[in-house]
Amino acid sequence: IVLEMDEEPKDPLILGRPFLATAGAVIDVKRGKIELNLGQDCKLIFDINNVMKQPTIGGELFYIETLDQLADEYLEELNV
Repeated sequence: IVLEMDEEPKDPLILGRPFLATAGAVIDVKRGKIELNLGQDCKLIFDINNVMKQPTIGGELFYIETLDQLADEYLEELNV
């Protein structure tokens, strides 16, 4: 999985197998969804089909917006 980051637009973030395993990632290609399990009550779901309907960046890249503050709070709780 490659995510584009606002801070470094030319350097994608590549999520490798160790991260995906730690996050309990479930990738459902048929439904077009990626689920990251960040805790008992926190699950981030990326709907790729919905994102694909958004305008492209440079004619070739797509982006996903998340609730950064909420995700950071849950990650802090997991690290405590």
